[in-house]
Amino acid sequence: MLLLTFVIGTIAVKLWLEIFPPIVSLFEVANNIERYEGQKVRLLAEAHSSGGMVILDDFCYEKNSFAFISLPEDYQPSSVAVQDFISQENLNLNTASILITGRIDSKTKYQCHAPKFVIKTEEIELISQVSVESNRVEVEN
Repeated sequence: MLLLTFVIGTIAVKLWLEIFPPIVSLFEVANNIERYEGQKVRLLAEAHSSGGMVILDDFCYEKNSFAFISLPEDYQPSSVAVQDFISQENLNLNTASILITGRIDSKTKYQCHAPKFVIKTEEIELISQVSVESNRVEVEN
């Protein structure tokens, strides 16, 4: 009976964390990458988007304390604002605070100067207004 209670409790906790993943900081994940590998989490961070997306933590000074955002091909944004923010066609630098839900993947490497991990995204929610900075270079004749 004790073993059955343990098994049911373990399954309940895993199911709870899958439905309601914990909110963790980028600093926490960057410092404990082994603990979070493959785990579903929610991260509150500053995101920068301009044809790709990276998140930063203003309070984290850990080396490589940034992460790439990996969106599945079938990702459907929850709003037009999120769609505009992540658009690959946008040539401006967009910045906003976001709450991102996804799985931590430290095994995938995209570039030699890549961060310690990638977030395989399931959902993005804008927490702040998007600030836009033009990437256009004005050429004087």
